[in-house]
Parts: sequence; structure tokens; C-alpha cells
Amino acid sequence: MATTEDVVVSPLLQALLNKLNSSWMIKFGSDWGVDQERDNLCITLQGAYAMASSTEDMQISDPRLKFLLKHMREVVHKATCILDEFIYEAVQRKILEEEEDDDESKQICTSRAAIKKSCKDDELPIGREPEPEAGRIGPNFSCIEFAGC
Repeated sequence: MATTEDVVVSPLLQALLNKLNSSWMIKFGSDWGVDQERDNLCITLQGAYAMASSTEDMQISDPRLKFLLKHMREVVHKATCILDEFIYEAVQRKILEEEEDDDESKQICTSRAAIKKSCKDDELPIGREPEPEAGRIGPNFSCIEFAGC
């Protein structure tokens, strides 16, 4: 049982493991092909968690173990900061990619609108024949109605 003077690391390790085992990190590991490395890190941290839990209990009888636990706590804090920064950067990149995809969609819609406008009033692109039915998709298609644009 830890006292207020004891150094406690195991909850920090558990929080780090929870982040690594989150559905987002599992999907990220799979998408980027680093799932094996993530799994290995989880196994290593589980061992560190078991060691920290035992050492926390033993520090009552051997005060020198507090030094080890303090050092371990610093390492866990640094690892947590690095993981948090990594997650932040990954989320930012995902947001930027989605925004770029939206911008590309808007550019395509603008281009399609320009084509549609040039097709009004029987103004057909050069080399195209008028269609029997407006809006029909086929080899002689001249004007397109684009849903969602």
C-alpha cells in the first residue's frame, strides 16, 4: 500500500497503455503498418507496469527504490508527452488532408459548373453532337448535372 510519501508510477503507465490500446491508435497502427511495433510497445509497457506495481509496494521496506521509481516516472512522463504530441500531429494531418479533399471537390464542382454553363443555350463543346435527351449519360453527352455541387 503506497503512502503519500511514496512514488507512484503504475497509474501513469496504465494511462499510457490505455492510449496505445485505444481504437484510434490500433487503427492508425494498422493503416500505417506499425501495428506490430505498437503491440511490442504495449507488451513492454505491461512489463514495466507489473514491475512498477511490485516496486511501489517494496519501496516501503527499501527507500532506495524511490530513486528508481522517480526515474521511471520521468521516463513515463516523457513518453506520454511524445505520444500526445504524436497523436496531435496525426490528427492535424488528417484534418488538413480532409480540408484539401474538400478544396479539390470544390474546384471540380467549379469546373463542372463552368462546363455546364458553357453548354447552356445549345452551346456545345467542339466536336460534340446534341443529345436527344438532356441530362442523359452516353457517348454524346454534352451537359452534366452534378449532384452535390
